[in-house]
Amino acid sequence: MSFQNMGLSRTEVISAMLSIDNTEENNYKSEGPHVKNVSGPKRVYGGYVVAQAYKAVKEYARKIKDENPIFSMHYNFLSSGMYVE
Repeated sequence: MSFQNMGLSRTEVISAMLSIDNTEENNYKSEGPHVKNVSGPKRVYGGYVVAQAYKAVKEYARKIKDENPIFSMHYNFLSSGMYVE
């Protein structure tokens, strides 16, 4: 089933995918929809994780009133990501 069939626009889908919640002082989690079966069942695309990490850092910086921009992120994709429902 596509997201359009669910009545969601692309903007709503992307916004939901990148949504994060501050669960504790320095912890964030995502409940957004994950695109299943892109590379296999229960897999998550690495770009989601990188985008969510960027958003979490920006949110934390805003919370502690740090005005410095994020100018570099380094990451390596070592294996498939998995999500837990």
